[in-house]
Parts: sequence; structure tokens; C-alpha cells
Amino acid sequence: MSNYKFVYLNEIAEVKRATKGKIYKAGTIYIGLSATSGEVCYLERDGEIPTKYAAVEVDEEYNSFYIYNSILQFFPDFFAKWVTGMNLQFSALAHLKIGVHDRKTQDEYAEMLKEADWLVYEHEYKAEYFKDMKKFYLAKLFP
Repeated sequence: MSNYKFVYLNEIAEVKRATKGKIYKAGTIYIGLSATSGEVCYLERDGEIPTKYAAVEVDEEYNSFYIYNSILQFFPDFFAKWVTGMNLQFSALAHLKIGVHDRKTQDEYAEMLKEADWLVYEHEYKAEYFKDMKKFYLAKLFP
């Protein structure tokens, strides 16, 4: 699907430094600024965001989970260019360009990406369960 356009993040979202004690609504994206290695995270439910992050509240006409994944796609190159030492200056986020499809495509891809994330989580959980089981049996075998 190559029929997307590039937009600056601040054209489709309100981007602010996170405020201590503020409860952000589910769907808010947050990007590491201080002592960062390029973290981009997504609030699954309402909650606080530490002040070392920028809070990105996506405009209603966009799917926030889709925008989160678009940021993940375009952020590594942006981060490599704009990081200064261990920090990313808040003002640099004004230069972050991401790809955006029409809303119908956003919603379709967001659902597919959520399903893929769930399958990855499920398999990782099962793998940990079997690793723990293996440790348990080895401990019984070789006390």
C-alpha cells in the first residue's frame, strides 16, 4: 500500500512534554526525550506518563494505534539524525515526518497490527511457560 502521504507529526497530533501527575487517555503515544535509546510507547489504558517523555495526543480523525505504528516505522532514521548524546531535544519532534494513509486504511491496518501483536504476546508467554517448566523439571532431575 504505497498510496500514503507524508505529514509532520505535529500537524496531526498535539505534541507536548509530559506533565507530572496528569492522567493521559488511552491511545496516547509517548516518545523518550531524556536518557533515551529511542523509546516509542503506546498507552493501552488511561495513565500517567513520566516527564522524560513527550506525550503525543493524536487528533480524532486519525487512528492512534495506526499512527503509533507509523511512528515506529519512521522513527529510527529520525532518531539517528536528531539524537544528541543520550537525549532527544523536544524541539526536534517538529521535524518528525511519518506516512499516513486514509482513515479506512488506518483502521484496517490497526486491527491487523493489534492481532499480530496479540499473537506475538501469546507465543512469547507460551515460550516463557515452557522455559519455566523445563527449569522445574531439570531442578527435580538434578537437585
